[in-house]
Amino acid sequence: MIVEPTPQSWKGRTDPLDGIDGNRIHHIIQLGPSRQEKSVNLLGFACDEGVFRNQGRIGAKNGPPHIRAALANLAVHQPIQLHDLGDVACHDKNLESAQAEYAVMGAHVVSRDQILIGMGGGHEIAFASYLALRQAKPKAKIGILNFDAHFDLRRDKFRTSGTGFLDALEHSPLDTSYFAMGISAPNNTQALFRTAQKNNVQFRLDDHMTANHAMEAAATLTNWFATIETLYMTIDLDCFPSHEAPGVSAPATRGVCYEVIEPLVRLAASSGKLAVADVAELNPSHDIDNRTARLAARLVYVIANTVAAPVQMS
Repeated sequence: MIVEPTPQSWKGRTDPLDGIDGNRIHHIIQLGPSRQEKSVNLLGFACDEGVFRNQGRIGAKNGPPHIRAALANLAVHQPIQLHDLGDVACHDKNLESAQAEYAVMGAHVVSRDQILIGMGGGHEIAFASYLALRQAKPKAKIGILNFDAHFDLRRDKFRTSGTGFLDALEHSPLDTSYFAMGISAPNNTQALFRTAQKNNVQFRLDDHMTANHAMEAAATLTNWFATIETLYMTIDLDCFPSHEAPGVSAPATRGVCYEVIEPLVRLAASSGKLAVADVAELNPSHDIDNRTARLAARLVYVIANTVAAPVQMS
């Protein structure tokens, strides 16, 4: 079910004496689809049915409006075509239908050579985002870059927030490559590590994602980018320490600090291969002082602005 975007979703501060130099995102956001190449399109996924099926704590379906509210007041520093397409909502617990609807809308964006940024919602957005890119580029070698404490390679009787990447790998095994960064060994069973090995998944553990490992991680990513044709990047907010991102479905014990992840996100967004991205698992009912919503908004902001004017990591 599509929930159309409204101006009420984009409210924020105005400084009239500053003119256009005082612009914030709420001043420049456009509602509805774009006809311009390279424009950035935001699409919410108001769903946590996959989290529920995966025995997680629900509430992430309310994430998209909180990301919009946090994003609205961020400053504009360069020309950017930013569009809000509204939300895909999960109706009658029909996750599969919501994923299919999201994929159709997302594929339409990508086929126009535009960028899609999803706002979750549970991490069941992952298979929907993958399908959007696969439908738009059916023969491409797709790389999936996942910043996450969990592999999400579970096998289950139905789709959940934990099956998305195995679903993607089995959907098109010869043309899909998966790289997971920030994996927590204590929170992934031996069965999940075996599944990762069986499917040639590349990964870095959270204890190899510190500031001391930053350049090594960046070099590894750069080499991986050379093996793919198009990129889907997803950021599960539970990859951050719980003090940075308390409002998630599964808070991290250790996590990876934002200062380590942001340069890697910028690197991916400036690779020239990014087509689809999303930020998942914002659970506002467990957030504190909107920390997690602000973090999610900052990530959307970084991706959108880097795609608009790519910046290489120093």
